[in-house]
Amino acid sequence: MIDRVEQLESLNAKYVAKLADLRGLSFTVGTIGKQNDEHYRLQSDIMAVNFDKVGYESEIELFQLQIKIYQQMIQAENQSIDEQRLKLERELNQSASALVNLRTSYAELGQQVGTYRATCQDMLQQYLRLAKDWSISKKQINELKIRVQMTKNQIKFSKILRSYVLSKNDVFSMDMSDFSEFWKHEWEQIIKKIRHDFELLYGAMHQETINFYEMKTKELQIELEQITQYQPVENEKHVKFQQKLQSEYEEVQKKFASEKQVLMELEATYSKLESELQTIQMQHEERFEAQSNDLHYLQESIMAMVSSVEEMQRRRVDSKVVLQYTLPNGLRLQPGSELNVYSESGAAVAQKSRAQSAFPSSLHQELVLKDISSMGR
Repeated sequence: MIDRVEQLESLNAKYVAKLADLRGLSFTVGTIGKQNDEHYRLQSDIMAVNFDKVGYESEIELFQLQIKIYQQMIQAENQSIDEQRLKLERELNQSASALVNLRTSYAELGQQVGTYRATCQDMLQQYLRLAKDWSISKKQINELKIRVQMTKNQIKFSKILRSYVLSKNDVFSMDMSDFSEFWKHEWEQIIKKIRHDFELLYGAMHQETINFYEMKTKELQIELEQITQYQPVENEKHVKFQQKLQSEYEEVQKKFASEKQVLMELEATYSKLESELQTIQMQHEERFEAQSNDLHYLQESIMAMVSSVEEMQRRRVDSKVVLQYTLPNGLRLQPGSELNVYSESGAAVAQKSRAQSAFPSSLHQELVLKDISSMGR
């Protein structure tokens, strides 16, 4: 009977040991499953963090590319604005130089017109003096012609008188009254003839003088008309050219003002875009720095967890967990007795098995660990 009891106790102890091993194995399997789940979760977190990192890096590259594109666009716009400004400045300088040249040429033409006017006045005075001299010379010539004609008439009259006296031998026998009548008649004829000749001569001289004065007057009138016509035409041309140049200058000024306004607007836009770009860069740098810090901290946490998991996996030996416990002070083992260490649940199961056993043993001592819920012997 005693042997049977001992055999049953040994079987009970064996079964209790197997039950404790099974409980420890289930605890180990549960722990390993939890570790694997934690490992998978950490791996998924690492993958998500890597994906987020790749997305952030791609966004940063995209922002950097956009920044470079904006900078290139701004540089091209600035270059175009500078070229347009230089072009407008060159056009303005050309217009200003053309206006200065026009003013200089206008002043020179004014001086030339004044010179022409003075020359015209001098020529007019010369023409008047020449006409006066010509009139005096013509008068003197006519007087000389009259004197020559009178001399010729006297010579002719003397010849006629001499021939008449010679032909009339009885002239002295004539009556004095008849002689006086004869000479009176002859003198009247001679005077009439001389008067007629003088009338013809003076008529021709008068007509010639009138024709000469009319011709010179017409020539002077034509020259004066040409001069008077030339001056208004030239003045009109210069006025039109000056008005045209003034209108072109005003158009260039308006264009330059509009371009300057556009340039100011573009500079304001450039300043605004540059400030926005700096703000975006600062925001993304702060965001990237914060994300980098979070990512670094998360990586450190994950690496620490992975290292702890790997350390726990390295401590596993044949899929069994080796647990070491230190007995509390004041616990004494009796000689030949057996110490069973239980958790709270294990102690309850052992108590039920002892209650069902018909042969309780006094050689067993128990130690219940209240801070462990499930544990084997």
